[in-house]
Amino acid sequence: MRKKLHFAKKQKKRTTFLKSRPFWYGVLFFVIGMLSFTMFFLSSFAKIDEIKVSTKGFYHWRSTDLKEAKYLIGQSLLKDILLIPRNNHLLVDEKAIEKSITGRFPEVAEVRVVRDSILTLFANMYVRSPASLLVSIQEKKEAATFVYTKEENPRYFALDPGGKVFKEYDDLHHPIVIQDTRESIPAMREQVIAKELLTFIQALDSNIQETLLFSLQEERIDFYDIVSEDRVAIVVLPRGWEIFFTPKEDLDWQMTKLRLVLQEKISTEERSQLEYIDLRFGSQAYIKYRD
Repeated sequence: MRKKLHFAKKQKKRTTFLKSRPFWYGVLFFVIGMLSFTMFFLSSFAKIDEIKVSTKGFYHWRSTDLKEAKYLIGQSLLKDILLIPRNNHLLVDEKAIEKSITGRFPEVAEVRVVRDSILTLFANMYVRSPASLLVSIQEKKEAATFVYTKEENPRYFALDPGGKVFKEYDDLHHPIVIQDTRESIPAMREQVIAKELLTFIQALDSNIQETLLFSLQEERIDFYDIVSEDRVAIVVLPRGWEIFFTPKEDLDWQMTKLRLVLQEKISTEERSQLEYIDLRFGSQAYIKYRD
């Protein structure tokens, strides 16, 4: 008689990942890596020792402004993240630096932070040179000068290309001079003229200067007077007569009308009695003489 033999399969013991050597090796390497990474940040290797500020293009900044800018940058670096100070080349908060500078100085157009590379940091460590942070500050370009005339002495404000005030000067700093009928003194960052209207005045100024309409008569533009949103007056010296333009009509056509009027309709002798030329209405050009 045959006997059936039964053999029980030997079951392998299941091991959890907590008892797995590769898992604990991975944890160990992760901890060592994080400790090394943290020590790198906390060490003097990547610490910022010096703040340099480049103000290329600034012609009116005082030494006190430069010191204040450095102070604001230093304050931004004092803030920490997860107890790690930001005065470290790899943790610099560029947006915080930019916000602190542009918030304090309206004349600043752009703030660019230049940090040392890892190779530069190693080189500085090798030669024992201090690691520096370079902050480049770019000044706004003045598009025109706005003159406030409601006080005994005029006040001059620089306008950026958007028509906002960003600085006050003691005298004129730009060939395009604008004034209007406002009663209040402009505040910093205030929009005193619409961007589109300022662009129109810039184009108008370029056209006037290029045509040399006034050179032979020793006449020149004094300022641009914003009478209303649809009327810009050019005051012409030395006699003080005016030319009325509108930003709502084609500028080239208005300039064409002006050339024709000055060349064919108004003689040199008549200019002394001229009060204004109005170019705002279609194909018409209205001329008025003083009584």
